[in-house]
Amino acid sequence: MLRHIDDILFCRENQAMTILDFFLLGIIAGLSPGPITALMLGETLKNGYKRGIQVPLAIILSNLTIAPLAISILYLGSSISSLINLVTYIGGIVLIYMGLQEWKAAGNLELKQARNPFLKALLIDLLNVHPYIFWFTILGPHVVLLLKSGSISQTFSYWALFVGPLVGLKIIFVLIADKLRPFLRPKNIHLINKILAVALIAFGIKVFFGV
Repeated sequence: MLRHIDDILFCRENQAMTILDFFLLGIIAGLSPGPITALMLGETLKNGYKRGIQVPLAIILSNLTIAPLAISILYLGSSISSLINLVTYIGGIVLIYMGLQEWKAAGNLELKQARNPFLKALLIDLLNVHPYIFWFTILGPHVVLLLKSGSISQTFSYWALFVGPLVGLKIIFVLIADKLRPFLRPKNIHLINKILAVALIAFGIKVFFGV
């Protein structure tokens, strides 16, 4: 699994990307389905947009963690295969566990203040292999080239133009789901949350077994 990541990195380091590319990749990532999307829709339908919106906001902090890690390792020329494999297995287990927990809680439509969707989303994203692969193989090599050429001032703008549309689009999804919420019967919300819980479990199995 992921045996050819170092080869991909070697190729990516020689490909120039524009700031528009980062922006478009952020849009693509924002529109892509995944465990974060499943979690945020579930939180929104159960507890409203104030809880659901915490999920995409966690992406900002996770990317502030993953991006410097990826850039540092790439800058030093270290191998990343072992790290990504570790994240893959741990992340798969966490997603399956959270999916099971969401399945159990799907029928409860009352707000539970003890639960923290921000921390839950942060854990999911930090243990999701895809942000690591994205930063290590696509975004990170270009930022390293910027740093090596002395363009330090551009680094944050590239990061912001990737994360901005990613988070912004998911917040829009949260607001749309919240507007639709009053038109859904409790049993429909219950069913949707069950489906989203199954989606989390499916993502976990897919990540863990690499299928």
